[in-house]
Amino acid sequence: MKRKPTKSLHSTSASNQEAFGTEFVHFDFRYMSEEHTYNKATNAHWPKLFLDLKQISSKSWASTMQNPRQTRQGYEKLPQDALNKPLPSCIPNDTKLDVIRVAGSNAARLIGYKNKSVFYVLWLDFDYSVYPH
Repeated sequence: MKRKPTKSLHSTSASNQEAFGTEFVHFDFRYMSEEHTYNKATNAHWPKLFLDLKQISSKSWASTMQNPRQTRQGYEKLPQDALNKPLPSCIPNDTKLDVIRVAGSNAARLIGYKNKSVFYVLWLDFDYSVYPH
């Protein structure tokens, strides 16, 4: 029996990105780098982080992507050449990266990529070491 070709889990084509703009945001941490920087977080950061994750998860991607980058829950695109760290080896080199600010506008960034309705978190950056700010 011949198998049908399947789309890559990491497909980030423009049509894939746009087709799911009305879907709710989902977070996935399975690819988060072992070099995450959450040890830089204070006890005050954690409740804000979870509140932001909950609030963002109740919104559509279209709504989330309209948040100005300098605000709490702000969104922005991130060119790969801006990274101070290499991509995890399981992530294709052509993956388009995104940033969502959480735990207060200047507290932390979730850096990862969007595939359909899921945001795959690669780094939780509390010390601003993943890319220059």
